[in-house]
Amino acid sequence: MNQKIKILTVMMLCMAVLVGCKDKGNAAADKPGAAGQKKDEQSVFAVDVIKVVRGEFNDYIKLYGNIQSKRNVKVFPDQNGKVANLYVKLGQTVSKGTKLMDIDPSKPGMTYANSPVFAPVAGSVTSLPFKIGETVSVQSAVASIGQLDSLEVVSNVAEKYISKMKEGLQVYIDVDAYHDMTFKGVTSEISPVVDEISRTLEVKADVRDPNSKLLKPGMYGNMRVITEYKPNAFKIPSECVMRRYGDTFVYVIAQIPTMITNKDLDKLLQGATMEQQQILLKYFPRMLPAELRTDIFEYNILKALDGKPEDQEILKAIYTYDKDKEMYVTQNKSFGAKEQRAWDIFIAQDRTYNLSTPQKVRLDKTQDLDLRELLLEKEFIDKDTLFAEKRMVGAGIEIDNKVEITKGLKQDEQIVYSGQTLLEDNARVKIVQTLNILTKEDSLK
Repeated sequence: MNQKIKILTVMMLCMAVLVGCKDKGNAAADKPGAAGQKKDEQSVFAVDVIKVVRGEFNDYIKLYGNIQSKRNVKVFPDQNGKVANLYVKLGQTVSKGTKLMDIDPSKPGMTYANSPVFAPVAGSVTSLPFKIGETVSVQSAVASIGQLDSLEVVSNVAEKYISKMKEGLQVYIDVDAYHDMTFKGVTSEISPVVDEISRTLEVKADVRDPNSKLLKPGMYGNMRVITEYKPNAFKIPSECVMRRYGDTFVYVIAQIPTMITNKDLDKLLQGATMEQQQILLKYFPRMLPAELRTDIFEYNILKALDGKPEDQEILKAIYTYDKDKEMYVTQNKSFGAKEQRAWDIFIAQDRTYNLSTPQKVRLDKTQDLDLRELLLEKEFIDKDTLFAEKRMVGAGIEIDNKVEITKGLKQDEQIVYSGQTLLEDNARVKIVQTLNILTKEDSLK
């Protein structure tokens, strides 16, 4: 019996100790700064950025071809025989009528005078396939004369690109012998027939470059045929562009957040002056009692229509905010009596906007720096904190790891180049470095 009482007493003491420890733990957790306290902190992401560049953007097709003389004439002898004399050497410049060689037509038992071979055109000797003593025939080309000051590149383009080919397109030519130089040319001839076996079309491009004398017939050239030329386009590196679920977007560095929570907005509004309240309400959406997501435009009108849900719904149905144009636009074409009444009420309540017609309301936007100074003053951000704004863009030509941006960006805006994988709209960021990925040639000259 005494043993049972002792066991019960020990158990009760243990429970009392556990309860005491739990209470102390709860008390410690309630103290500010205690371990395990949930702090209202936001993650800050380190990113590298680049600036949007405006400049020349070209779409092109890459081809490979052989360089040859535009005019290359093969020379044939008048008689069969052996090469008796050679008067020129390979690469020598000759005039029309220059004597190239003699052909000895003599046969065993019969002697004939040598038959001379003359250059039919002026140019350079590009081929001398026979040596003295070798036998030639009237069907054998004994020399070739080419005009090396007039070169062309001959290539073949795949059938799927034929529609983009035409005469007069700009061509850039690279050769291995001069890897630090690029030669210019222009497409000059487009074959009217597609090769049935290779399914390609022959294309010729004239070399038109002051350094064309450096090129030699027989060289192998890499060609870029410019099929679309845009002299004044916005462009960014391909790595900056994100594509998810059908959306194409980038992260633009912003001085201010694009949105904040209602809880944070309430904190910022506490103790704010009337001017500061106007700044905050103009930039950030706010949940009103009617649970309509609004900004200062709707805030003022809904305040005037408080207690009139029907009018609130009318206003919500009429207008939507176009962020790109920074204005409210109507969602429907019809503008009846109810819509007009809601408009008239707004006109009577607010005079701080540029109100031209019921179909168009433009905000008199406050400077971003004014809001940033307010957020710094309220210790909502520190001086190094920036924001990543998720912005939809229109992507055009993409080539050489560069993308043409047709809409959504402005020149010199900073966009995230690396570190954007984990970002979301309005994420806090700090710039590690600003990179110069695009070269001077990418900028508008």
